[in-house]
Amino acid sequence: MSQTYEFKAGSFKNELWIGGKKIFNNLISVDVEFLTAGKWEWVVADAKGTVVKNVPHDGGGWTSIHLPSLGLYGEHSIGFHNLSPGEKKIRSGEVTFG
Repeated sequence: MSQTYEFKAGSFKNELWIGGKKIFNNLISVDVEFLTAGKWEWVVADAKGTVVKNVPHDGGGWTSIHLPSLGLYGEHSIGFHNLSPGEKKIRSGEVTFG
């Protein structure tokens, strides 16, 4: 049975990790609402903290990532890396795992 982890507003100029790089067991998906537009990327790390996947994205608003469709299963942490000048702002989001 899957569980959810909700995260609140945040902002970053370089990187932001959900839950301070919290490791989620069987991470399934993440939904997030960006208040700012511009280029950024999802950053997925394994349980040891090694980045295993970067997925570029361009734009604001609601967006999602589904890890199994990328061939990623098991324990992972997930974050965001800014690829544009200025600060990125997030309203909220939700992680589905388990």
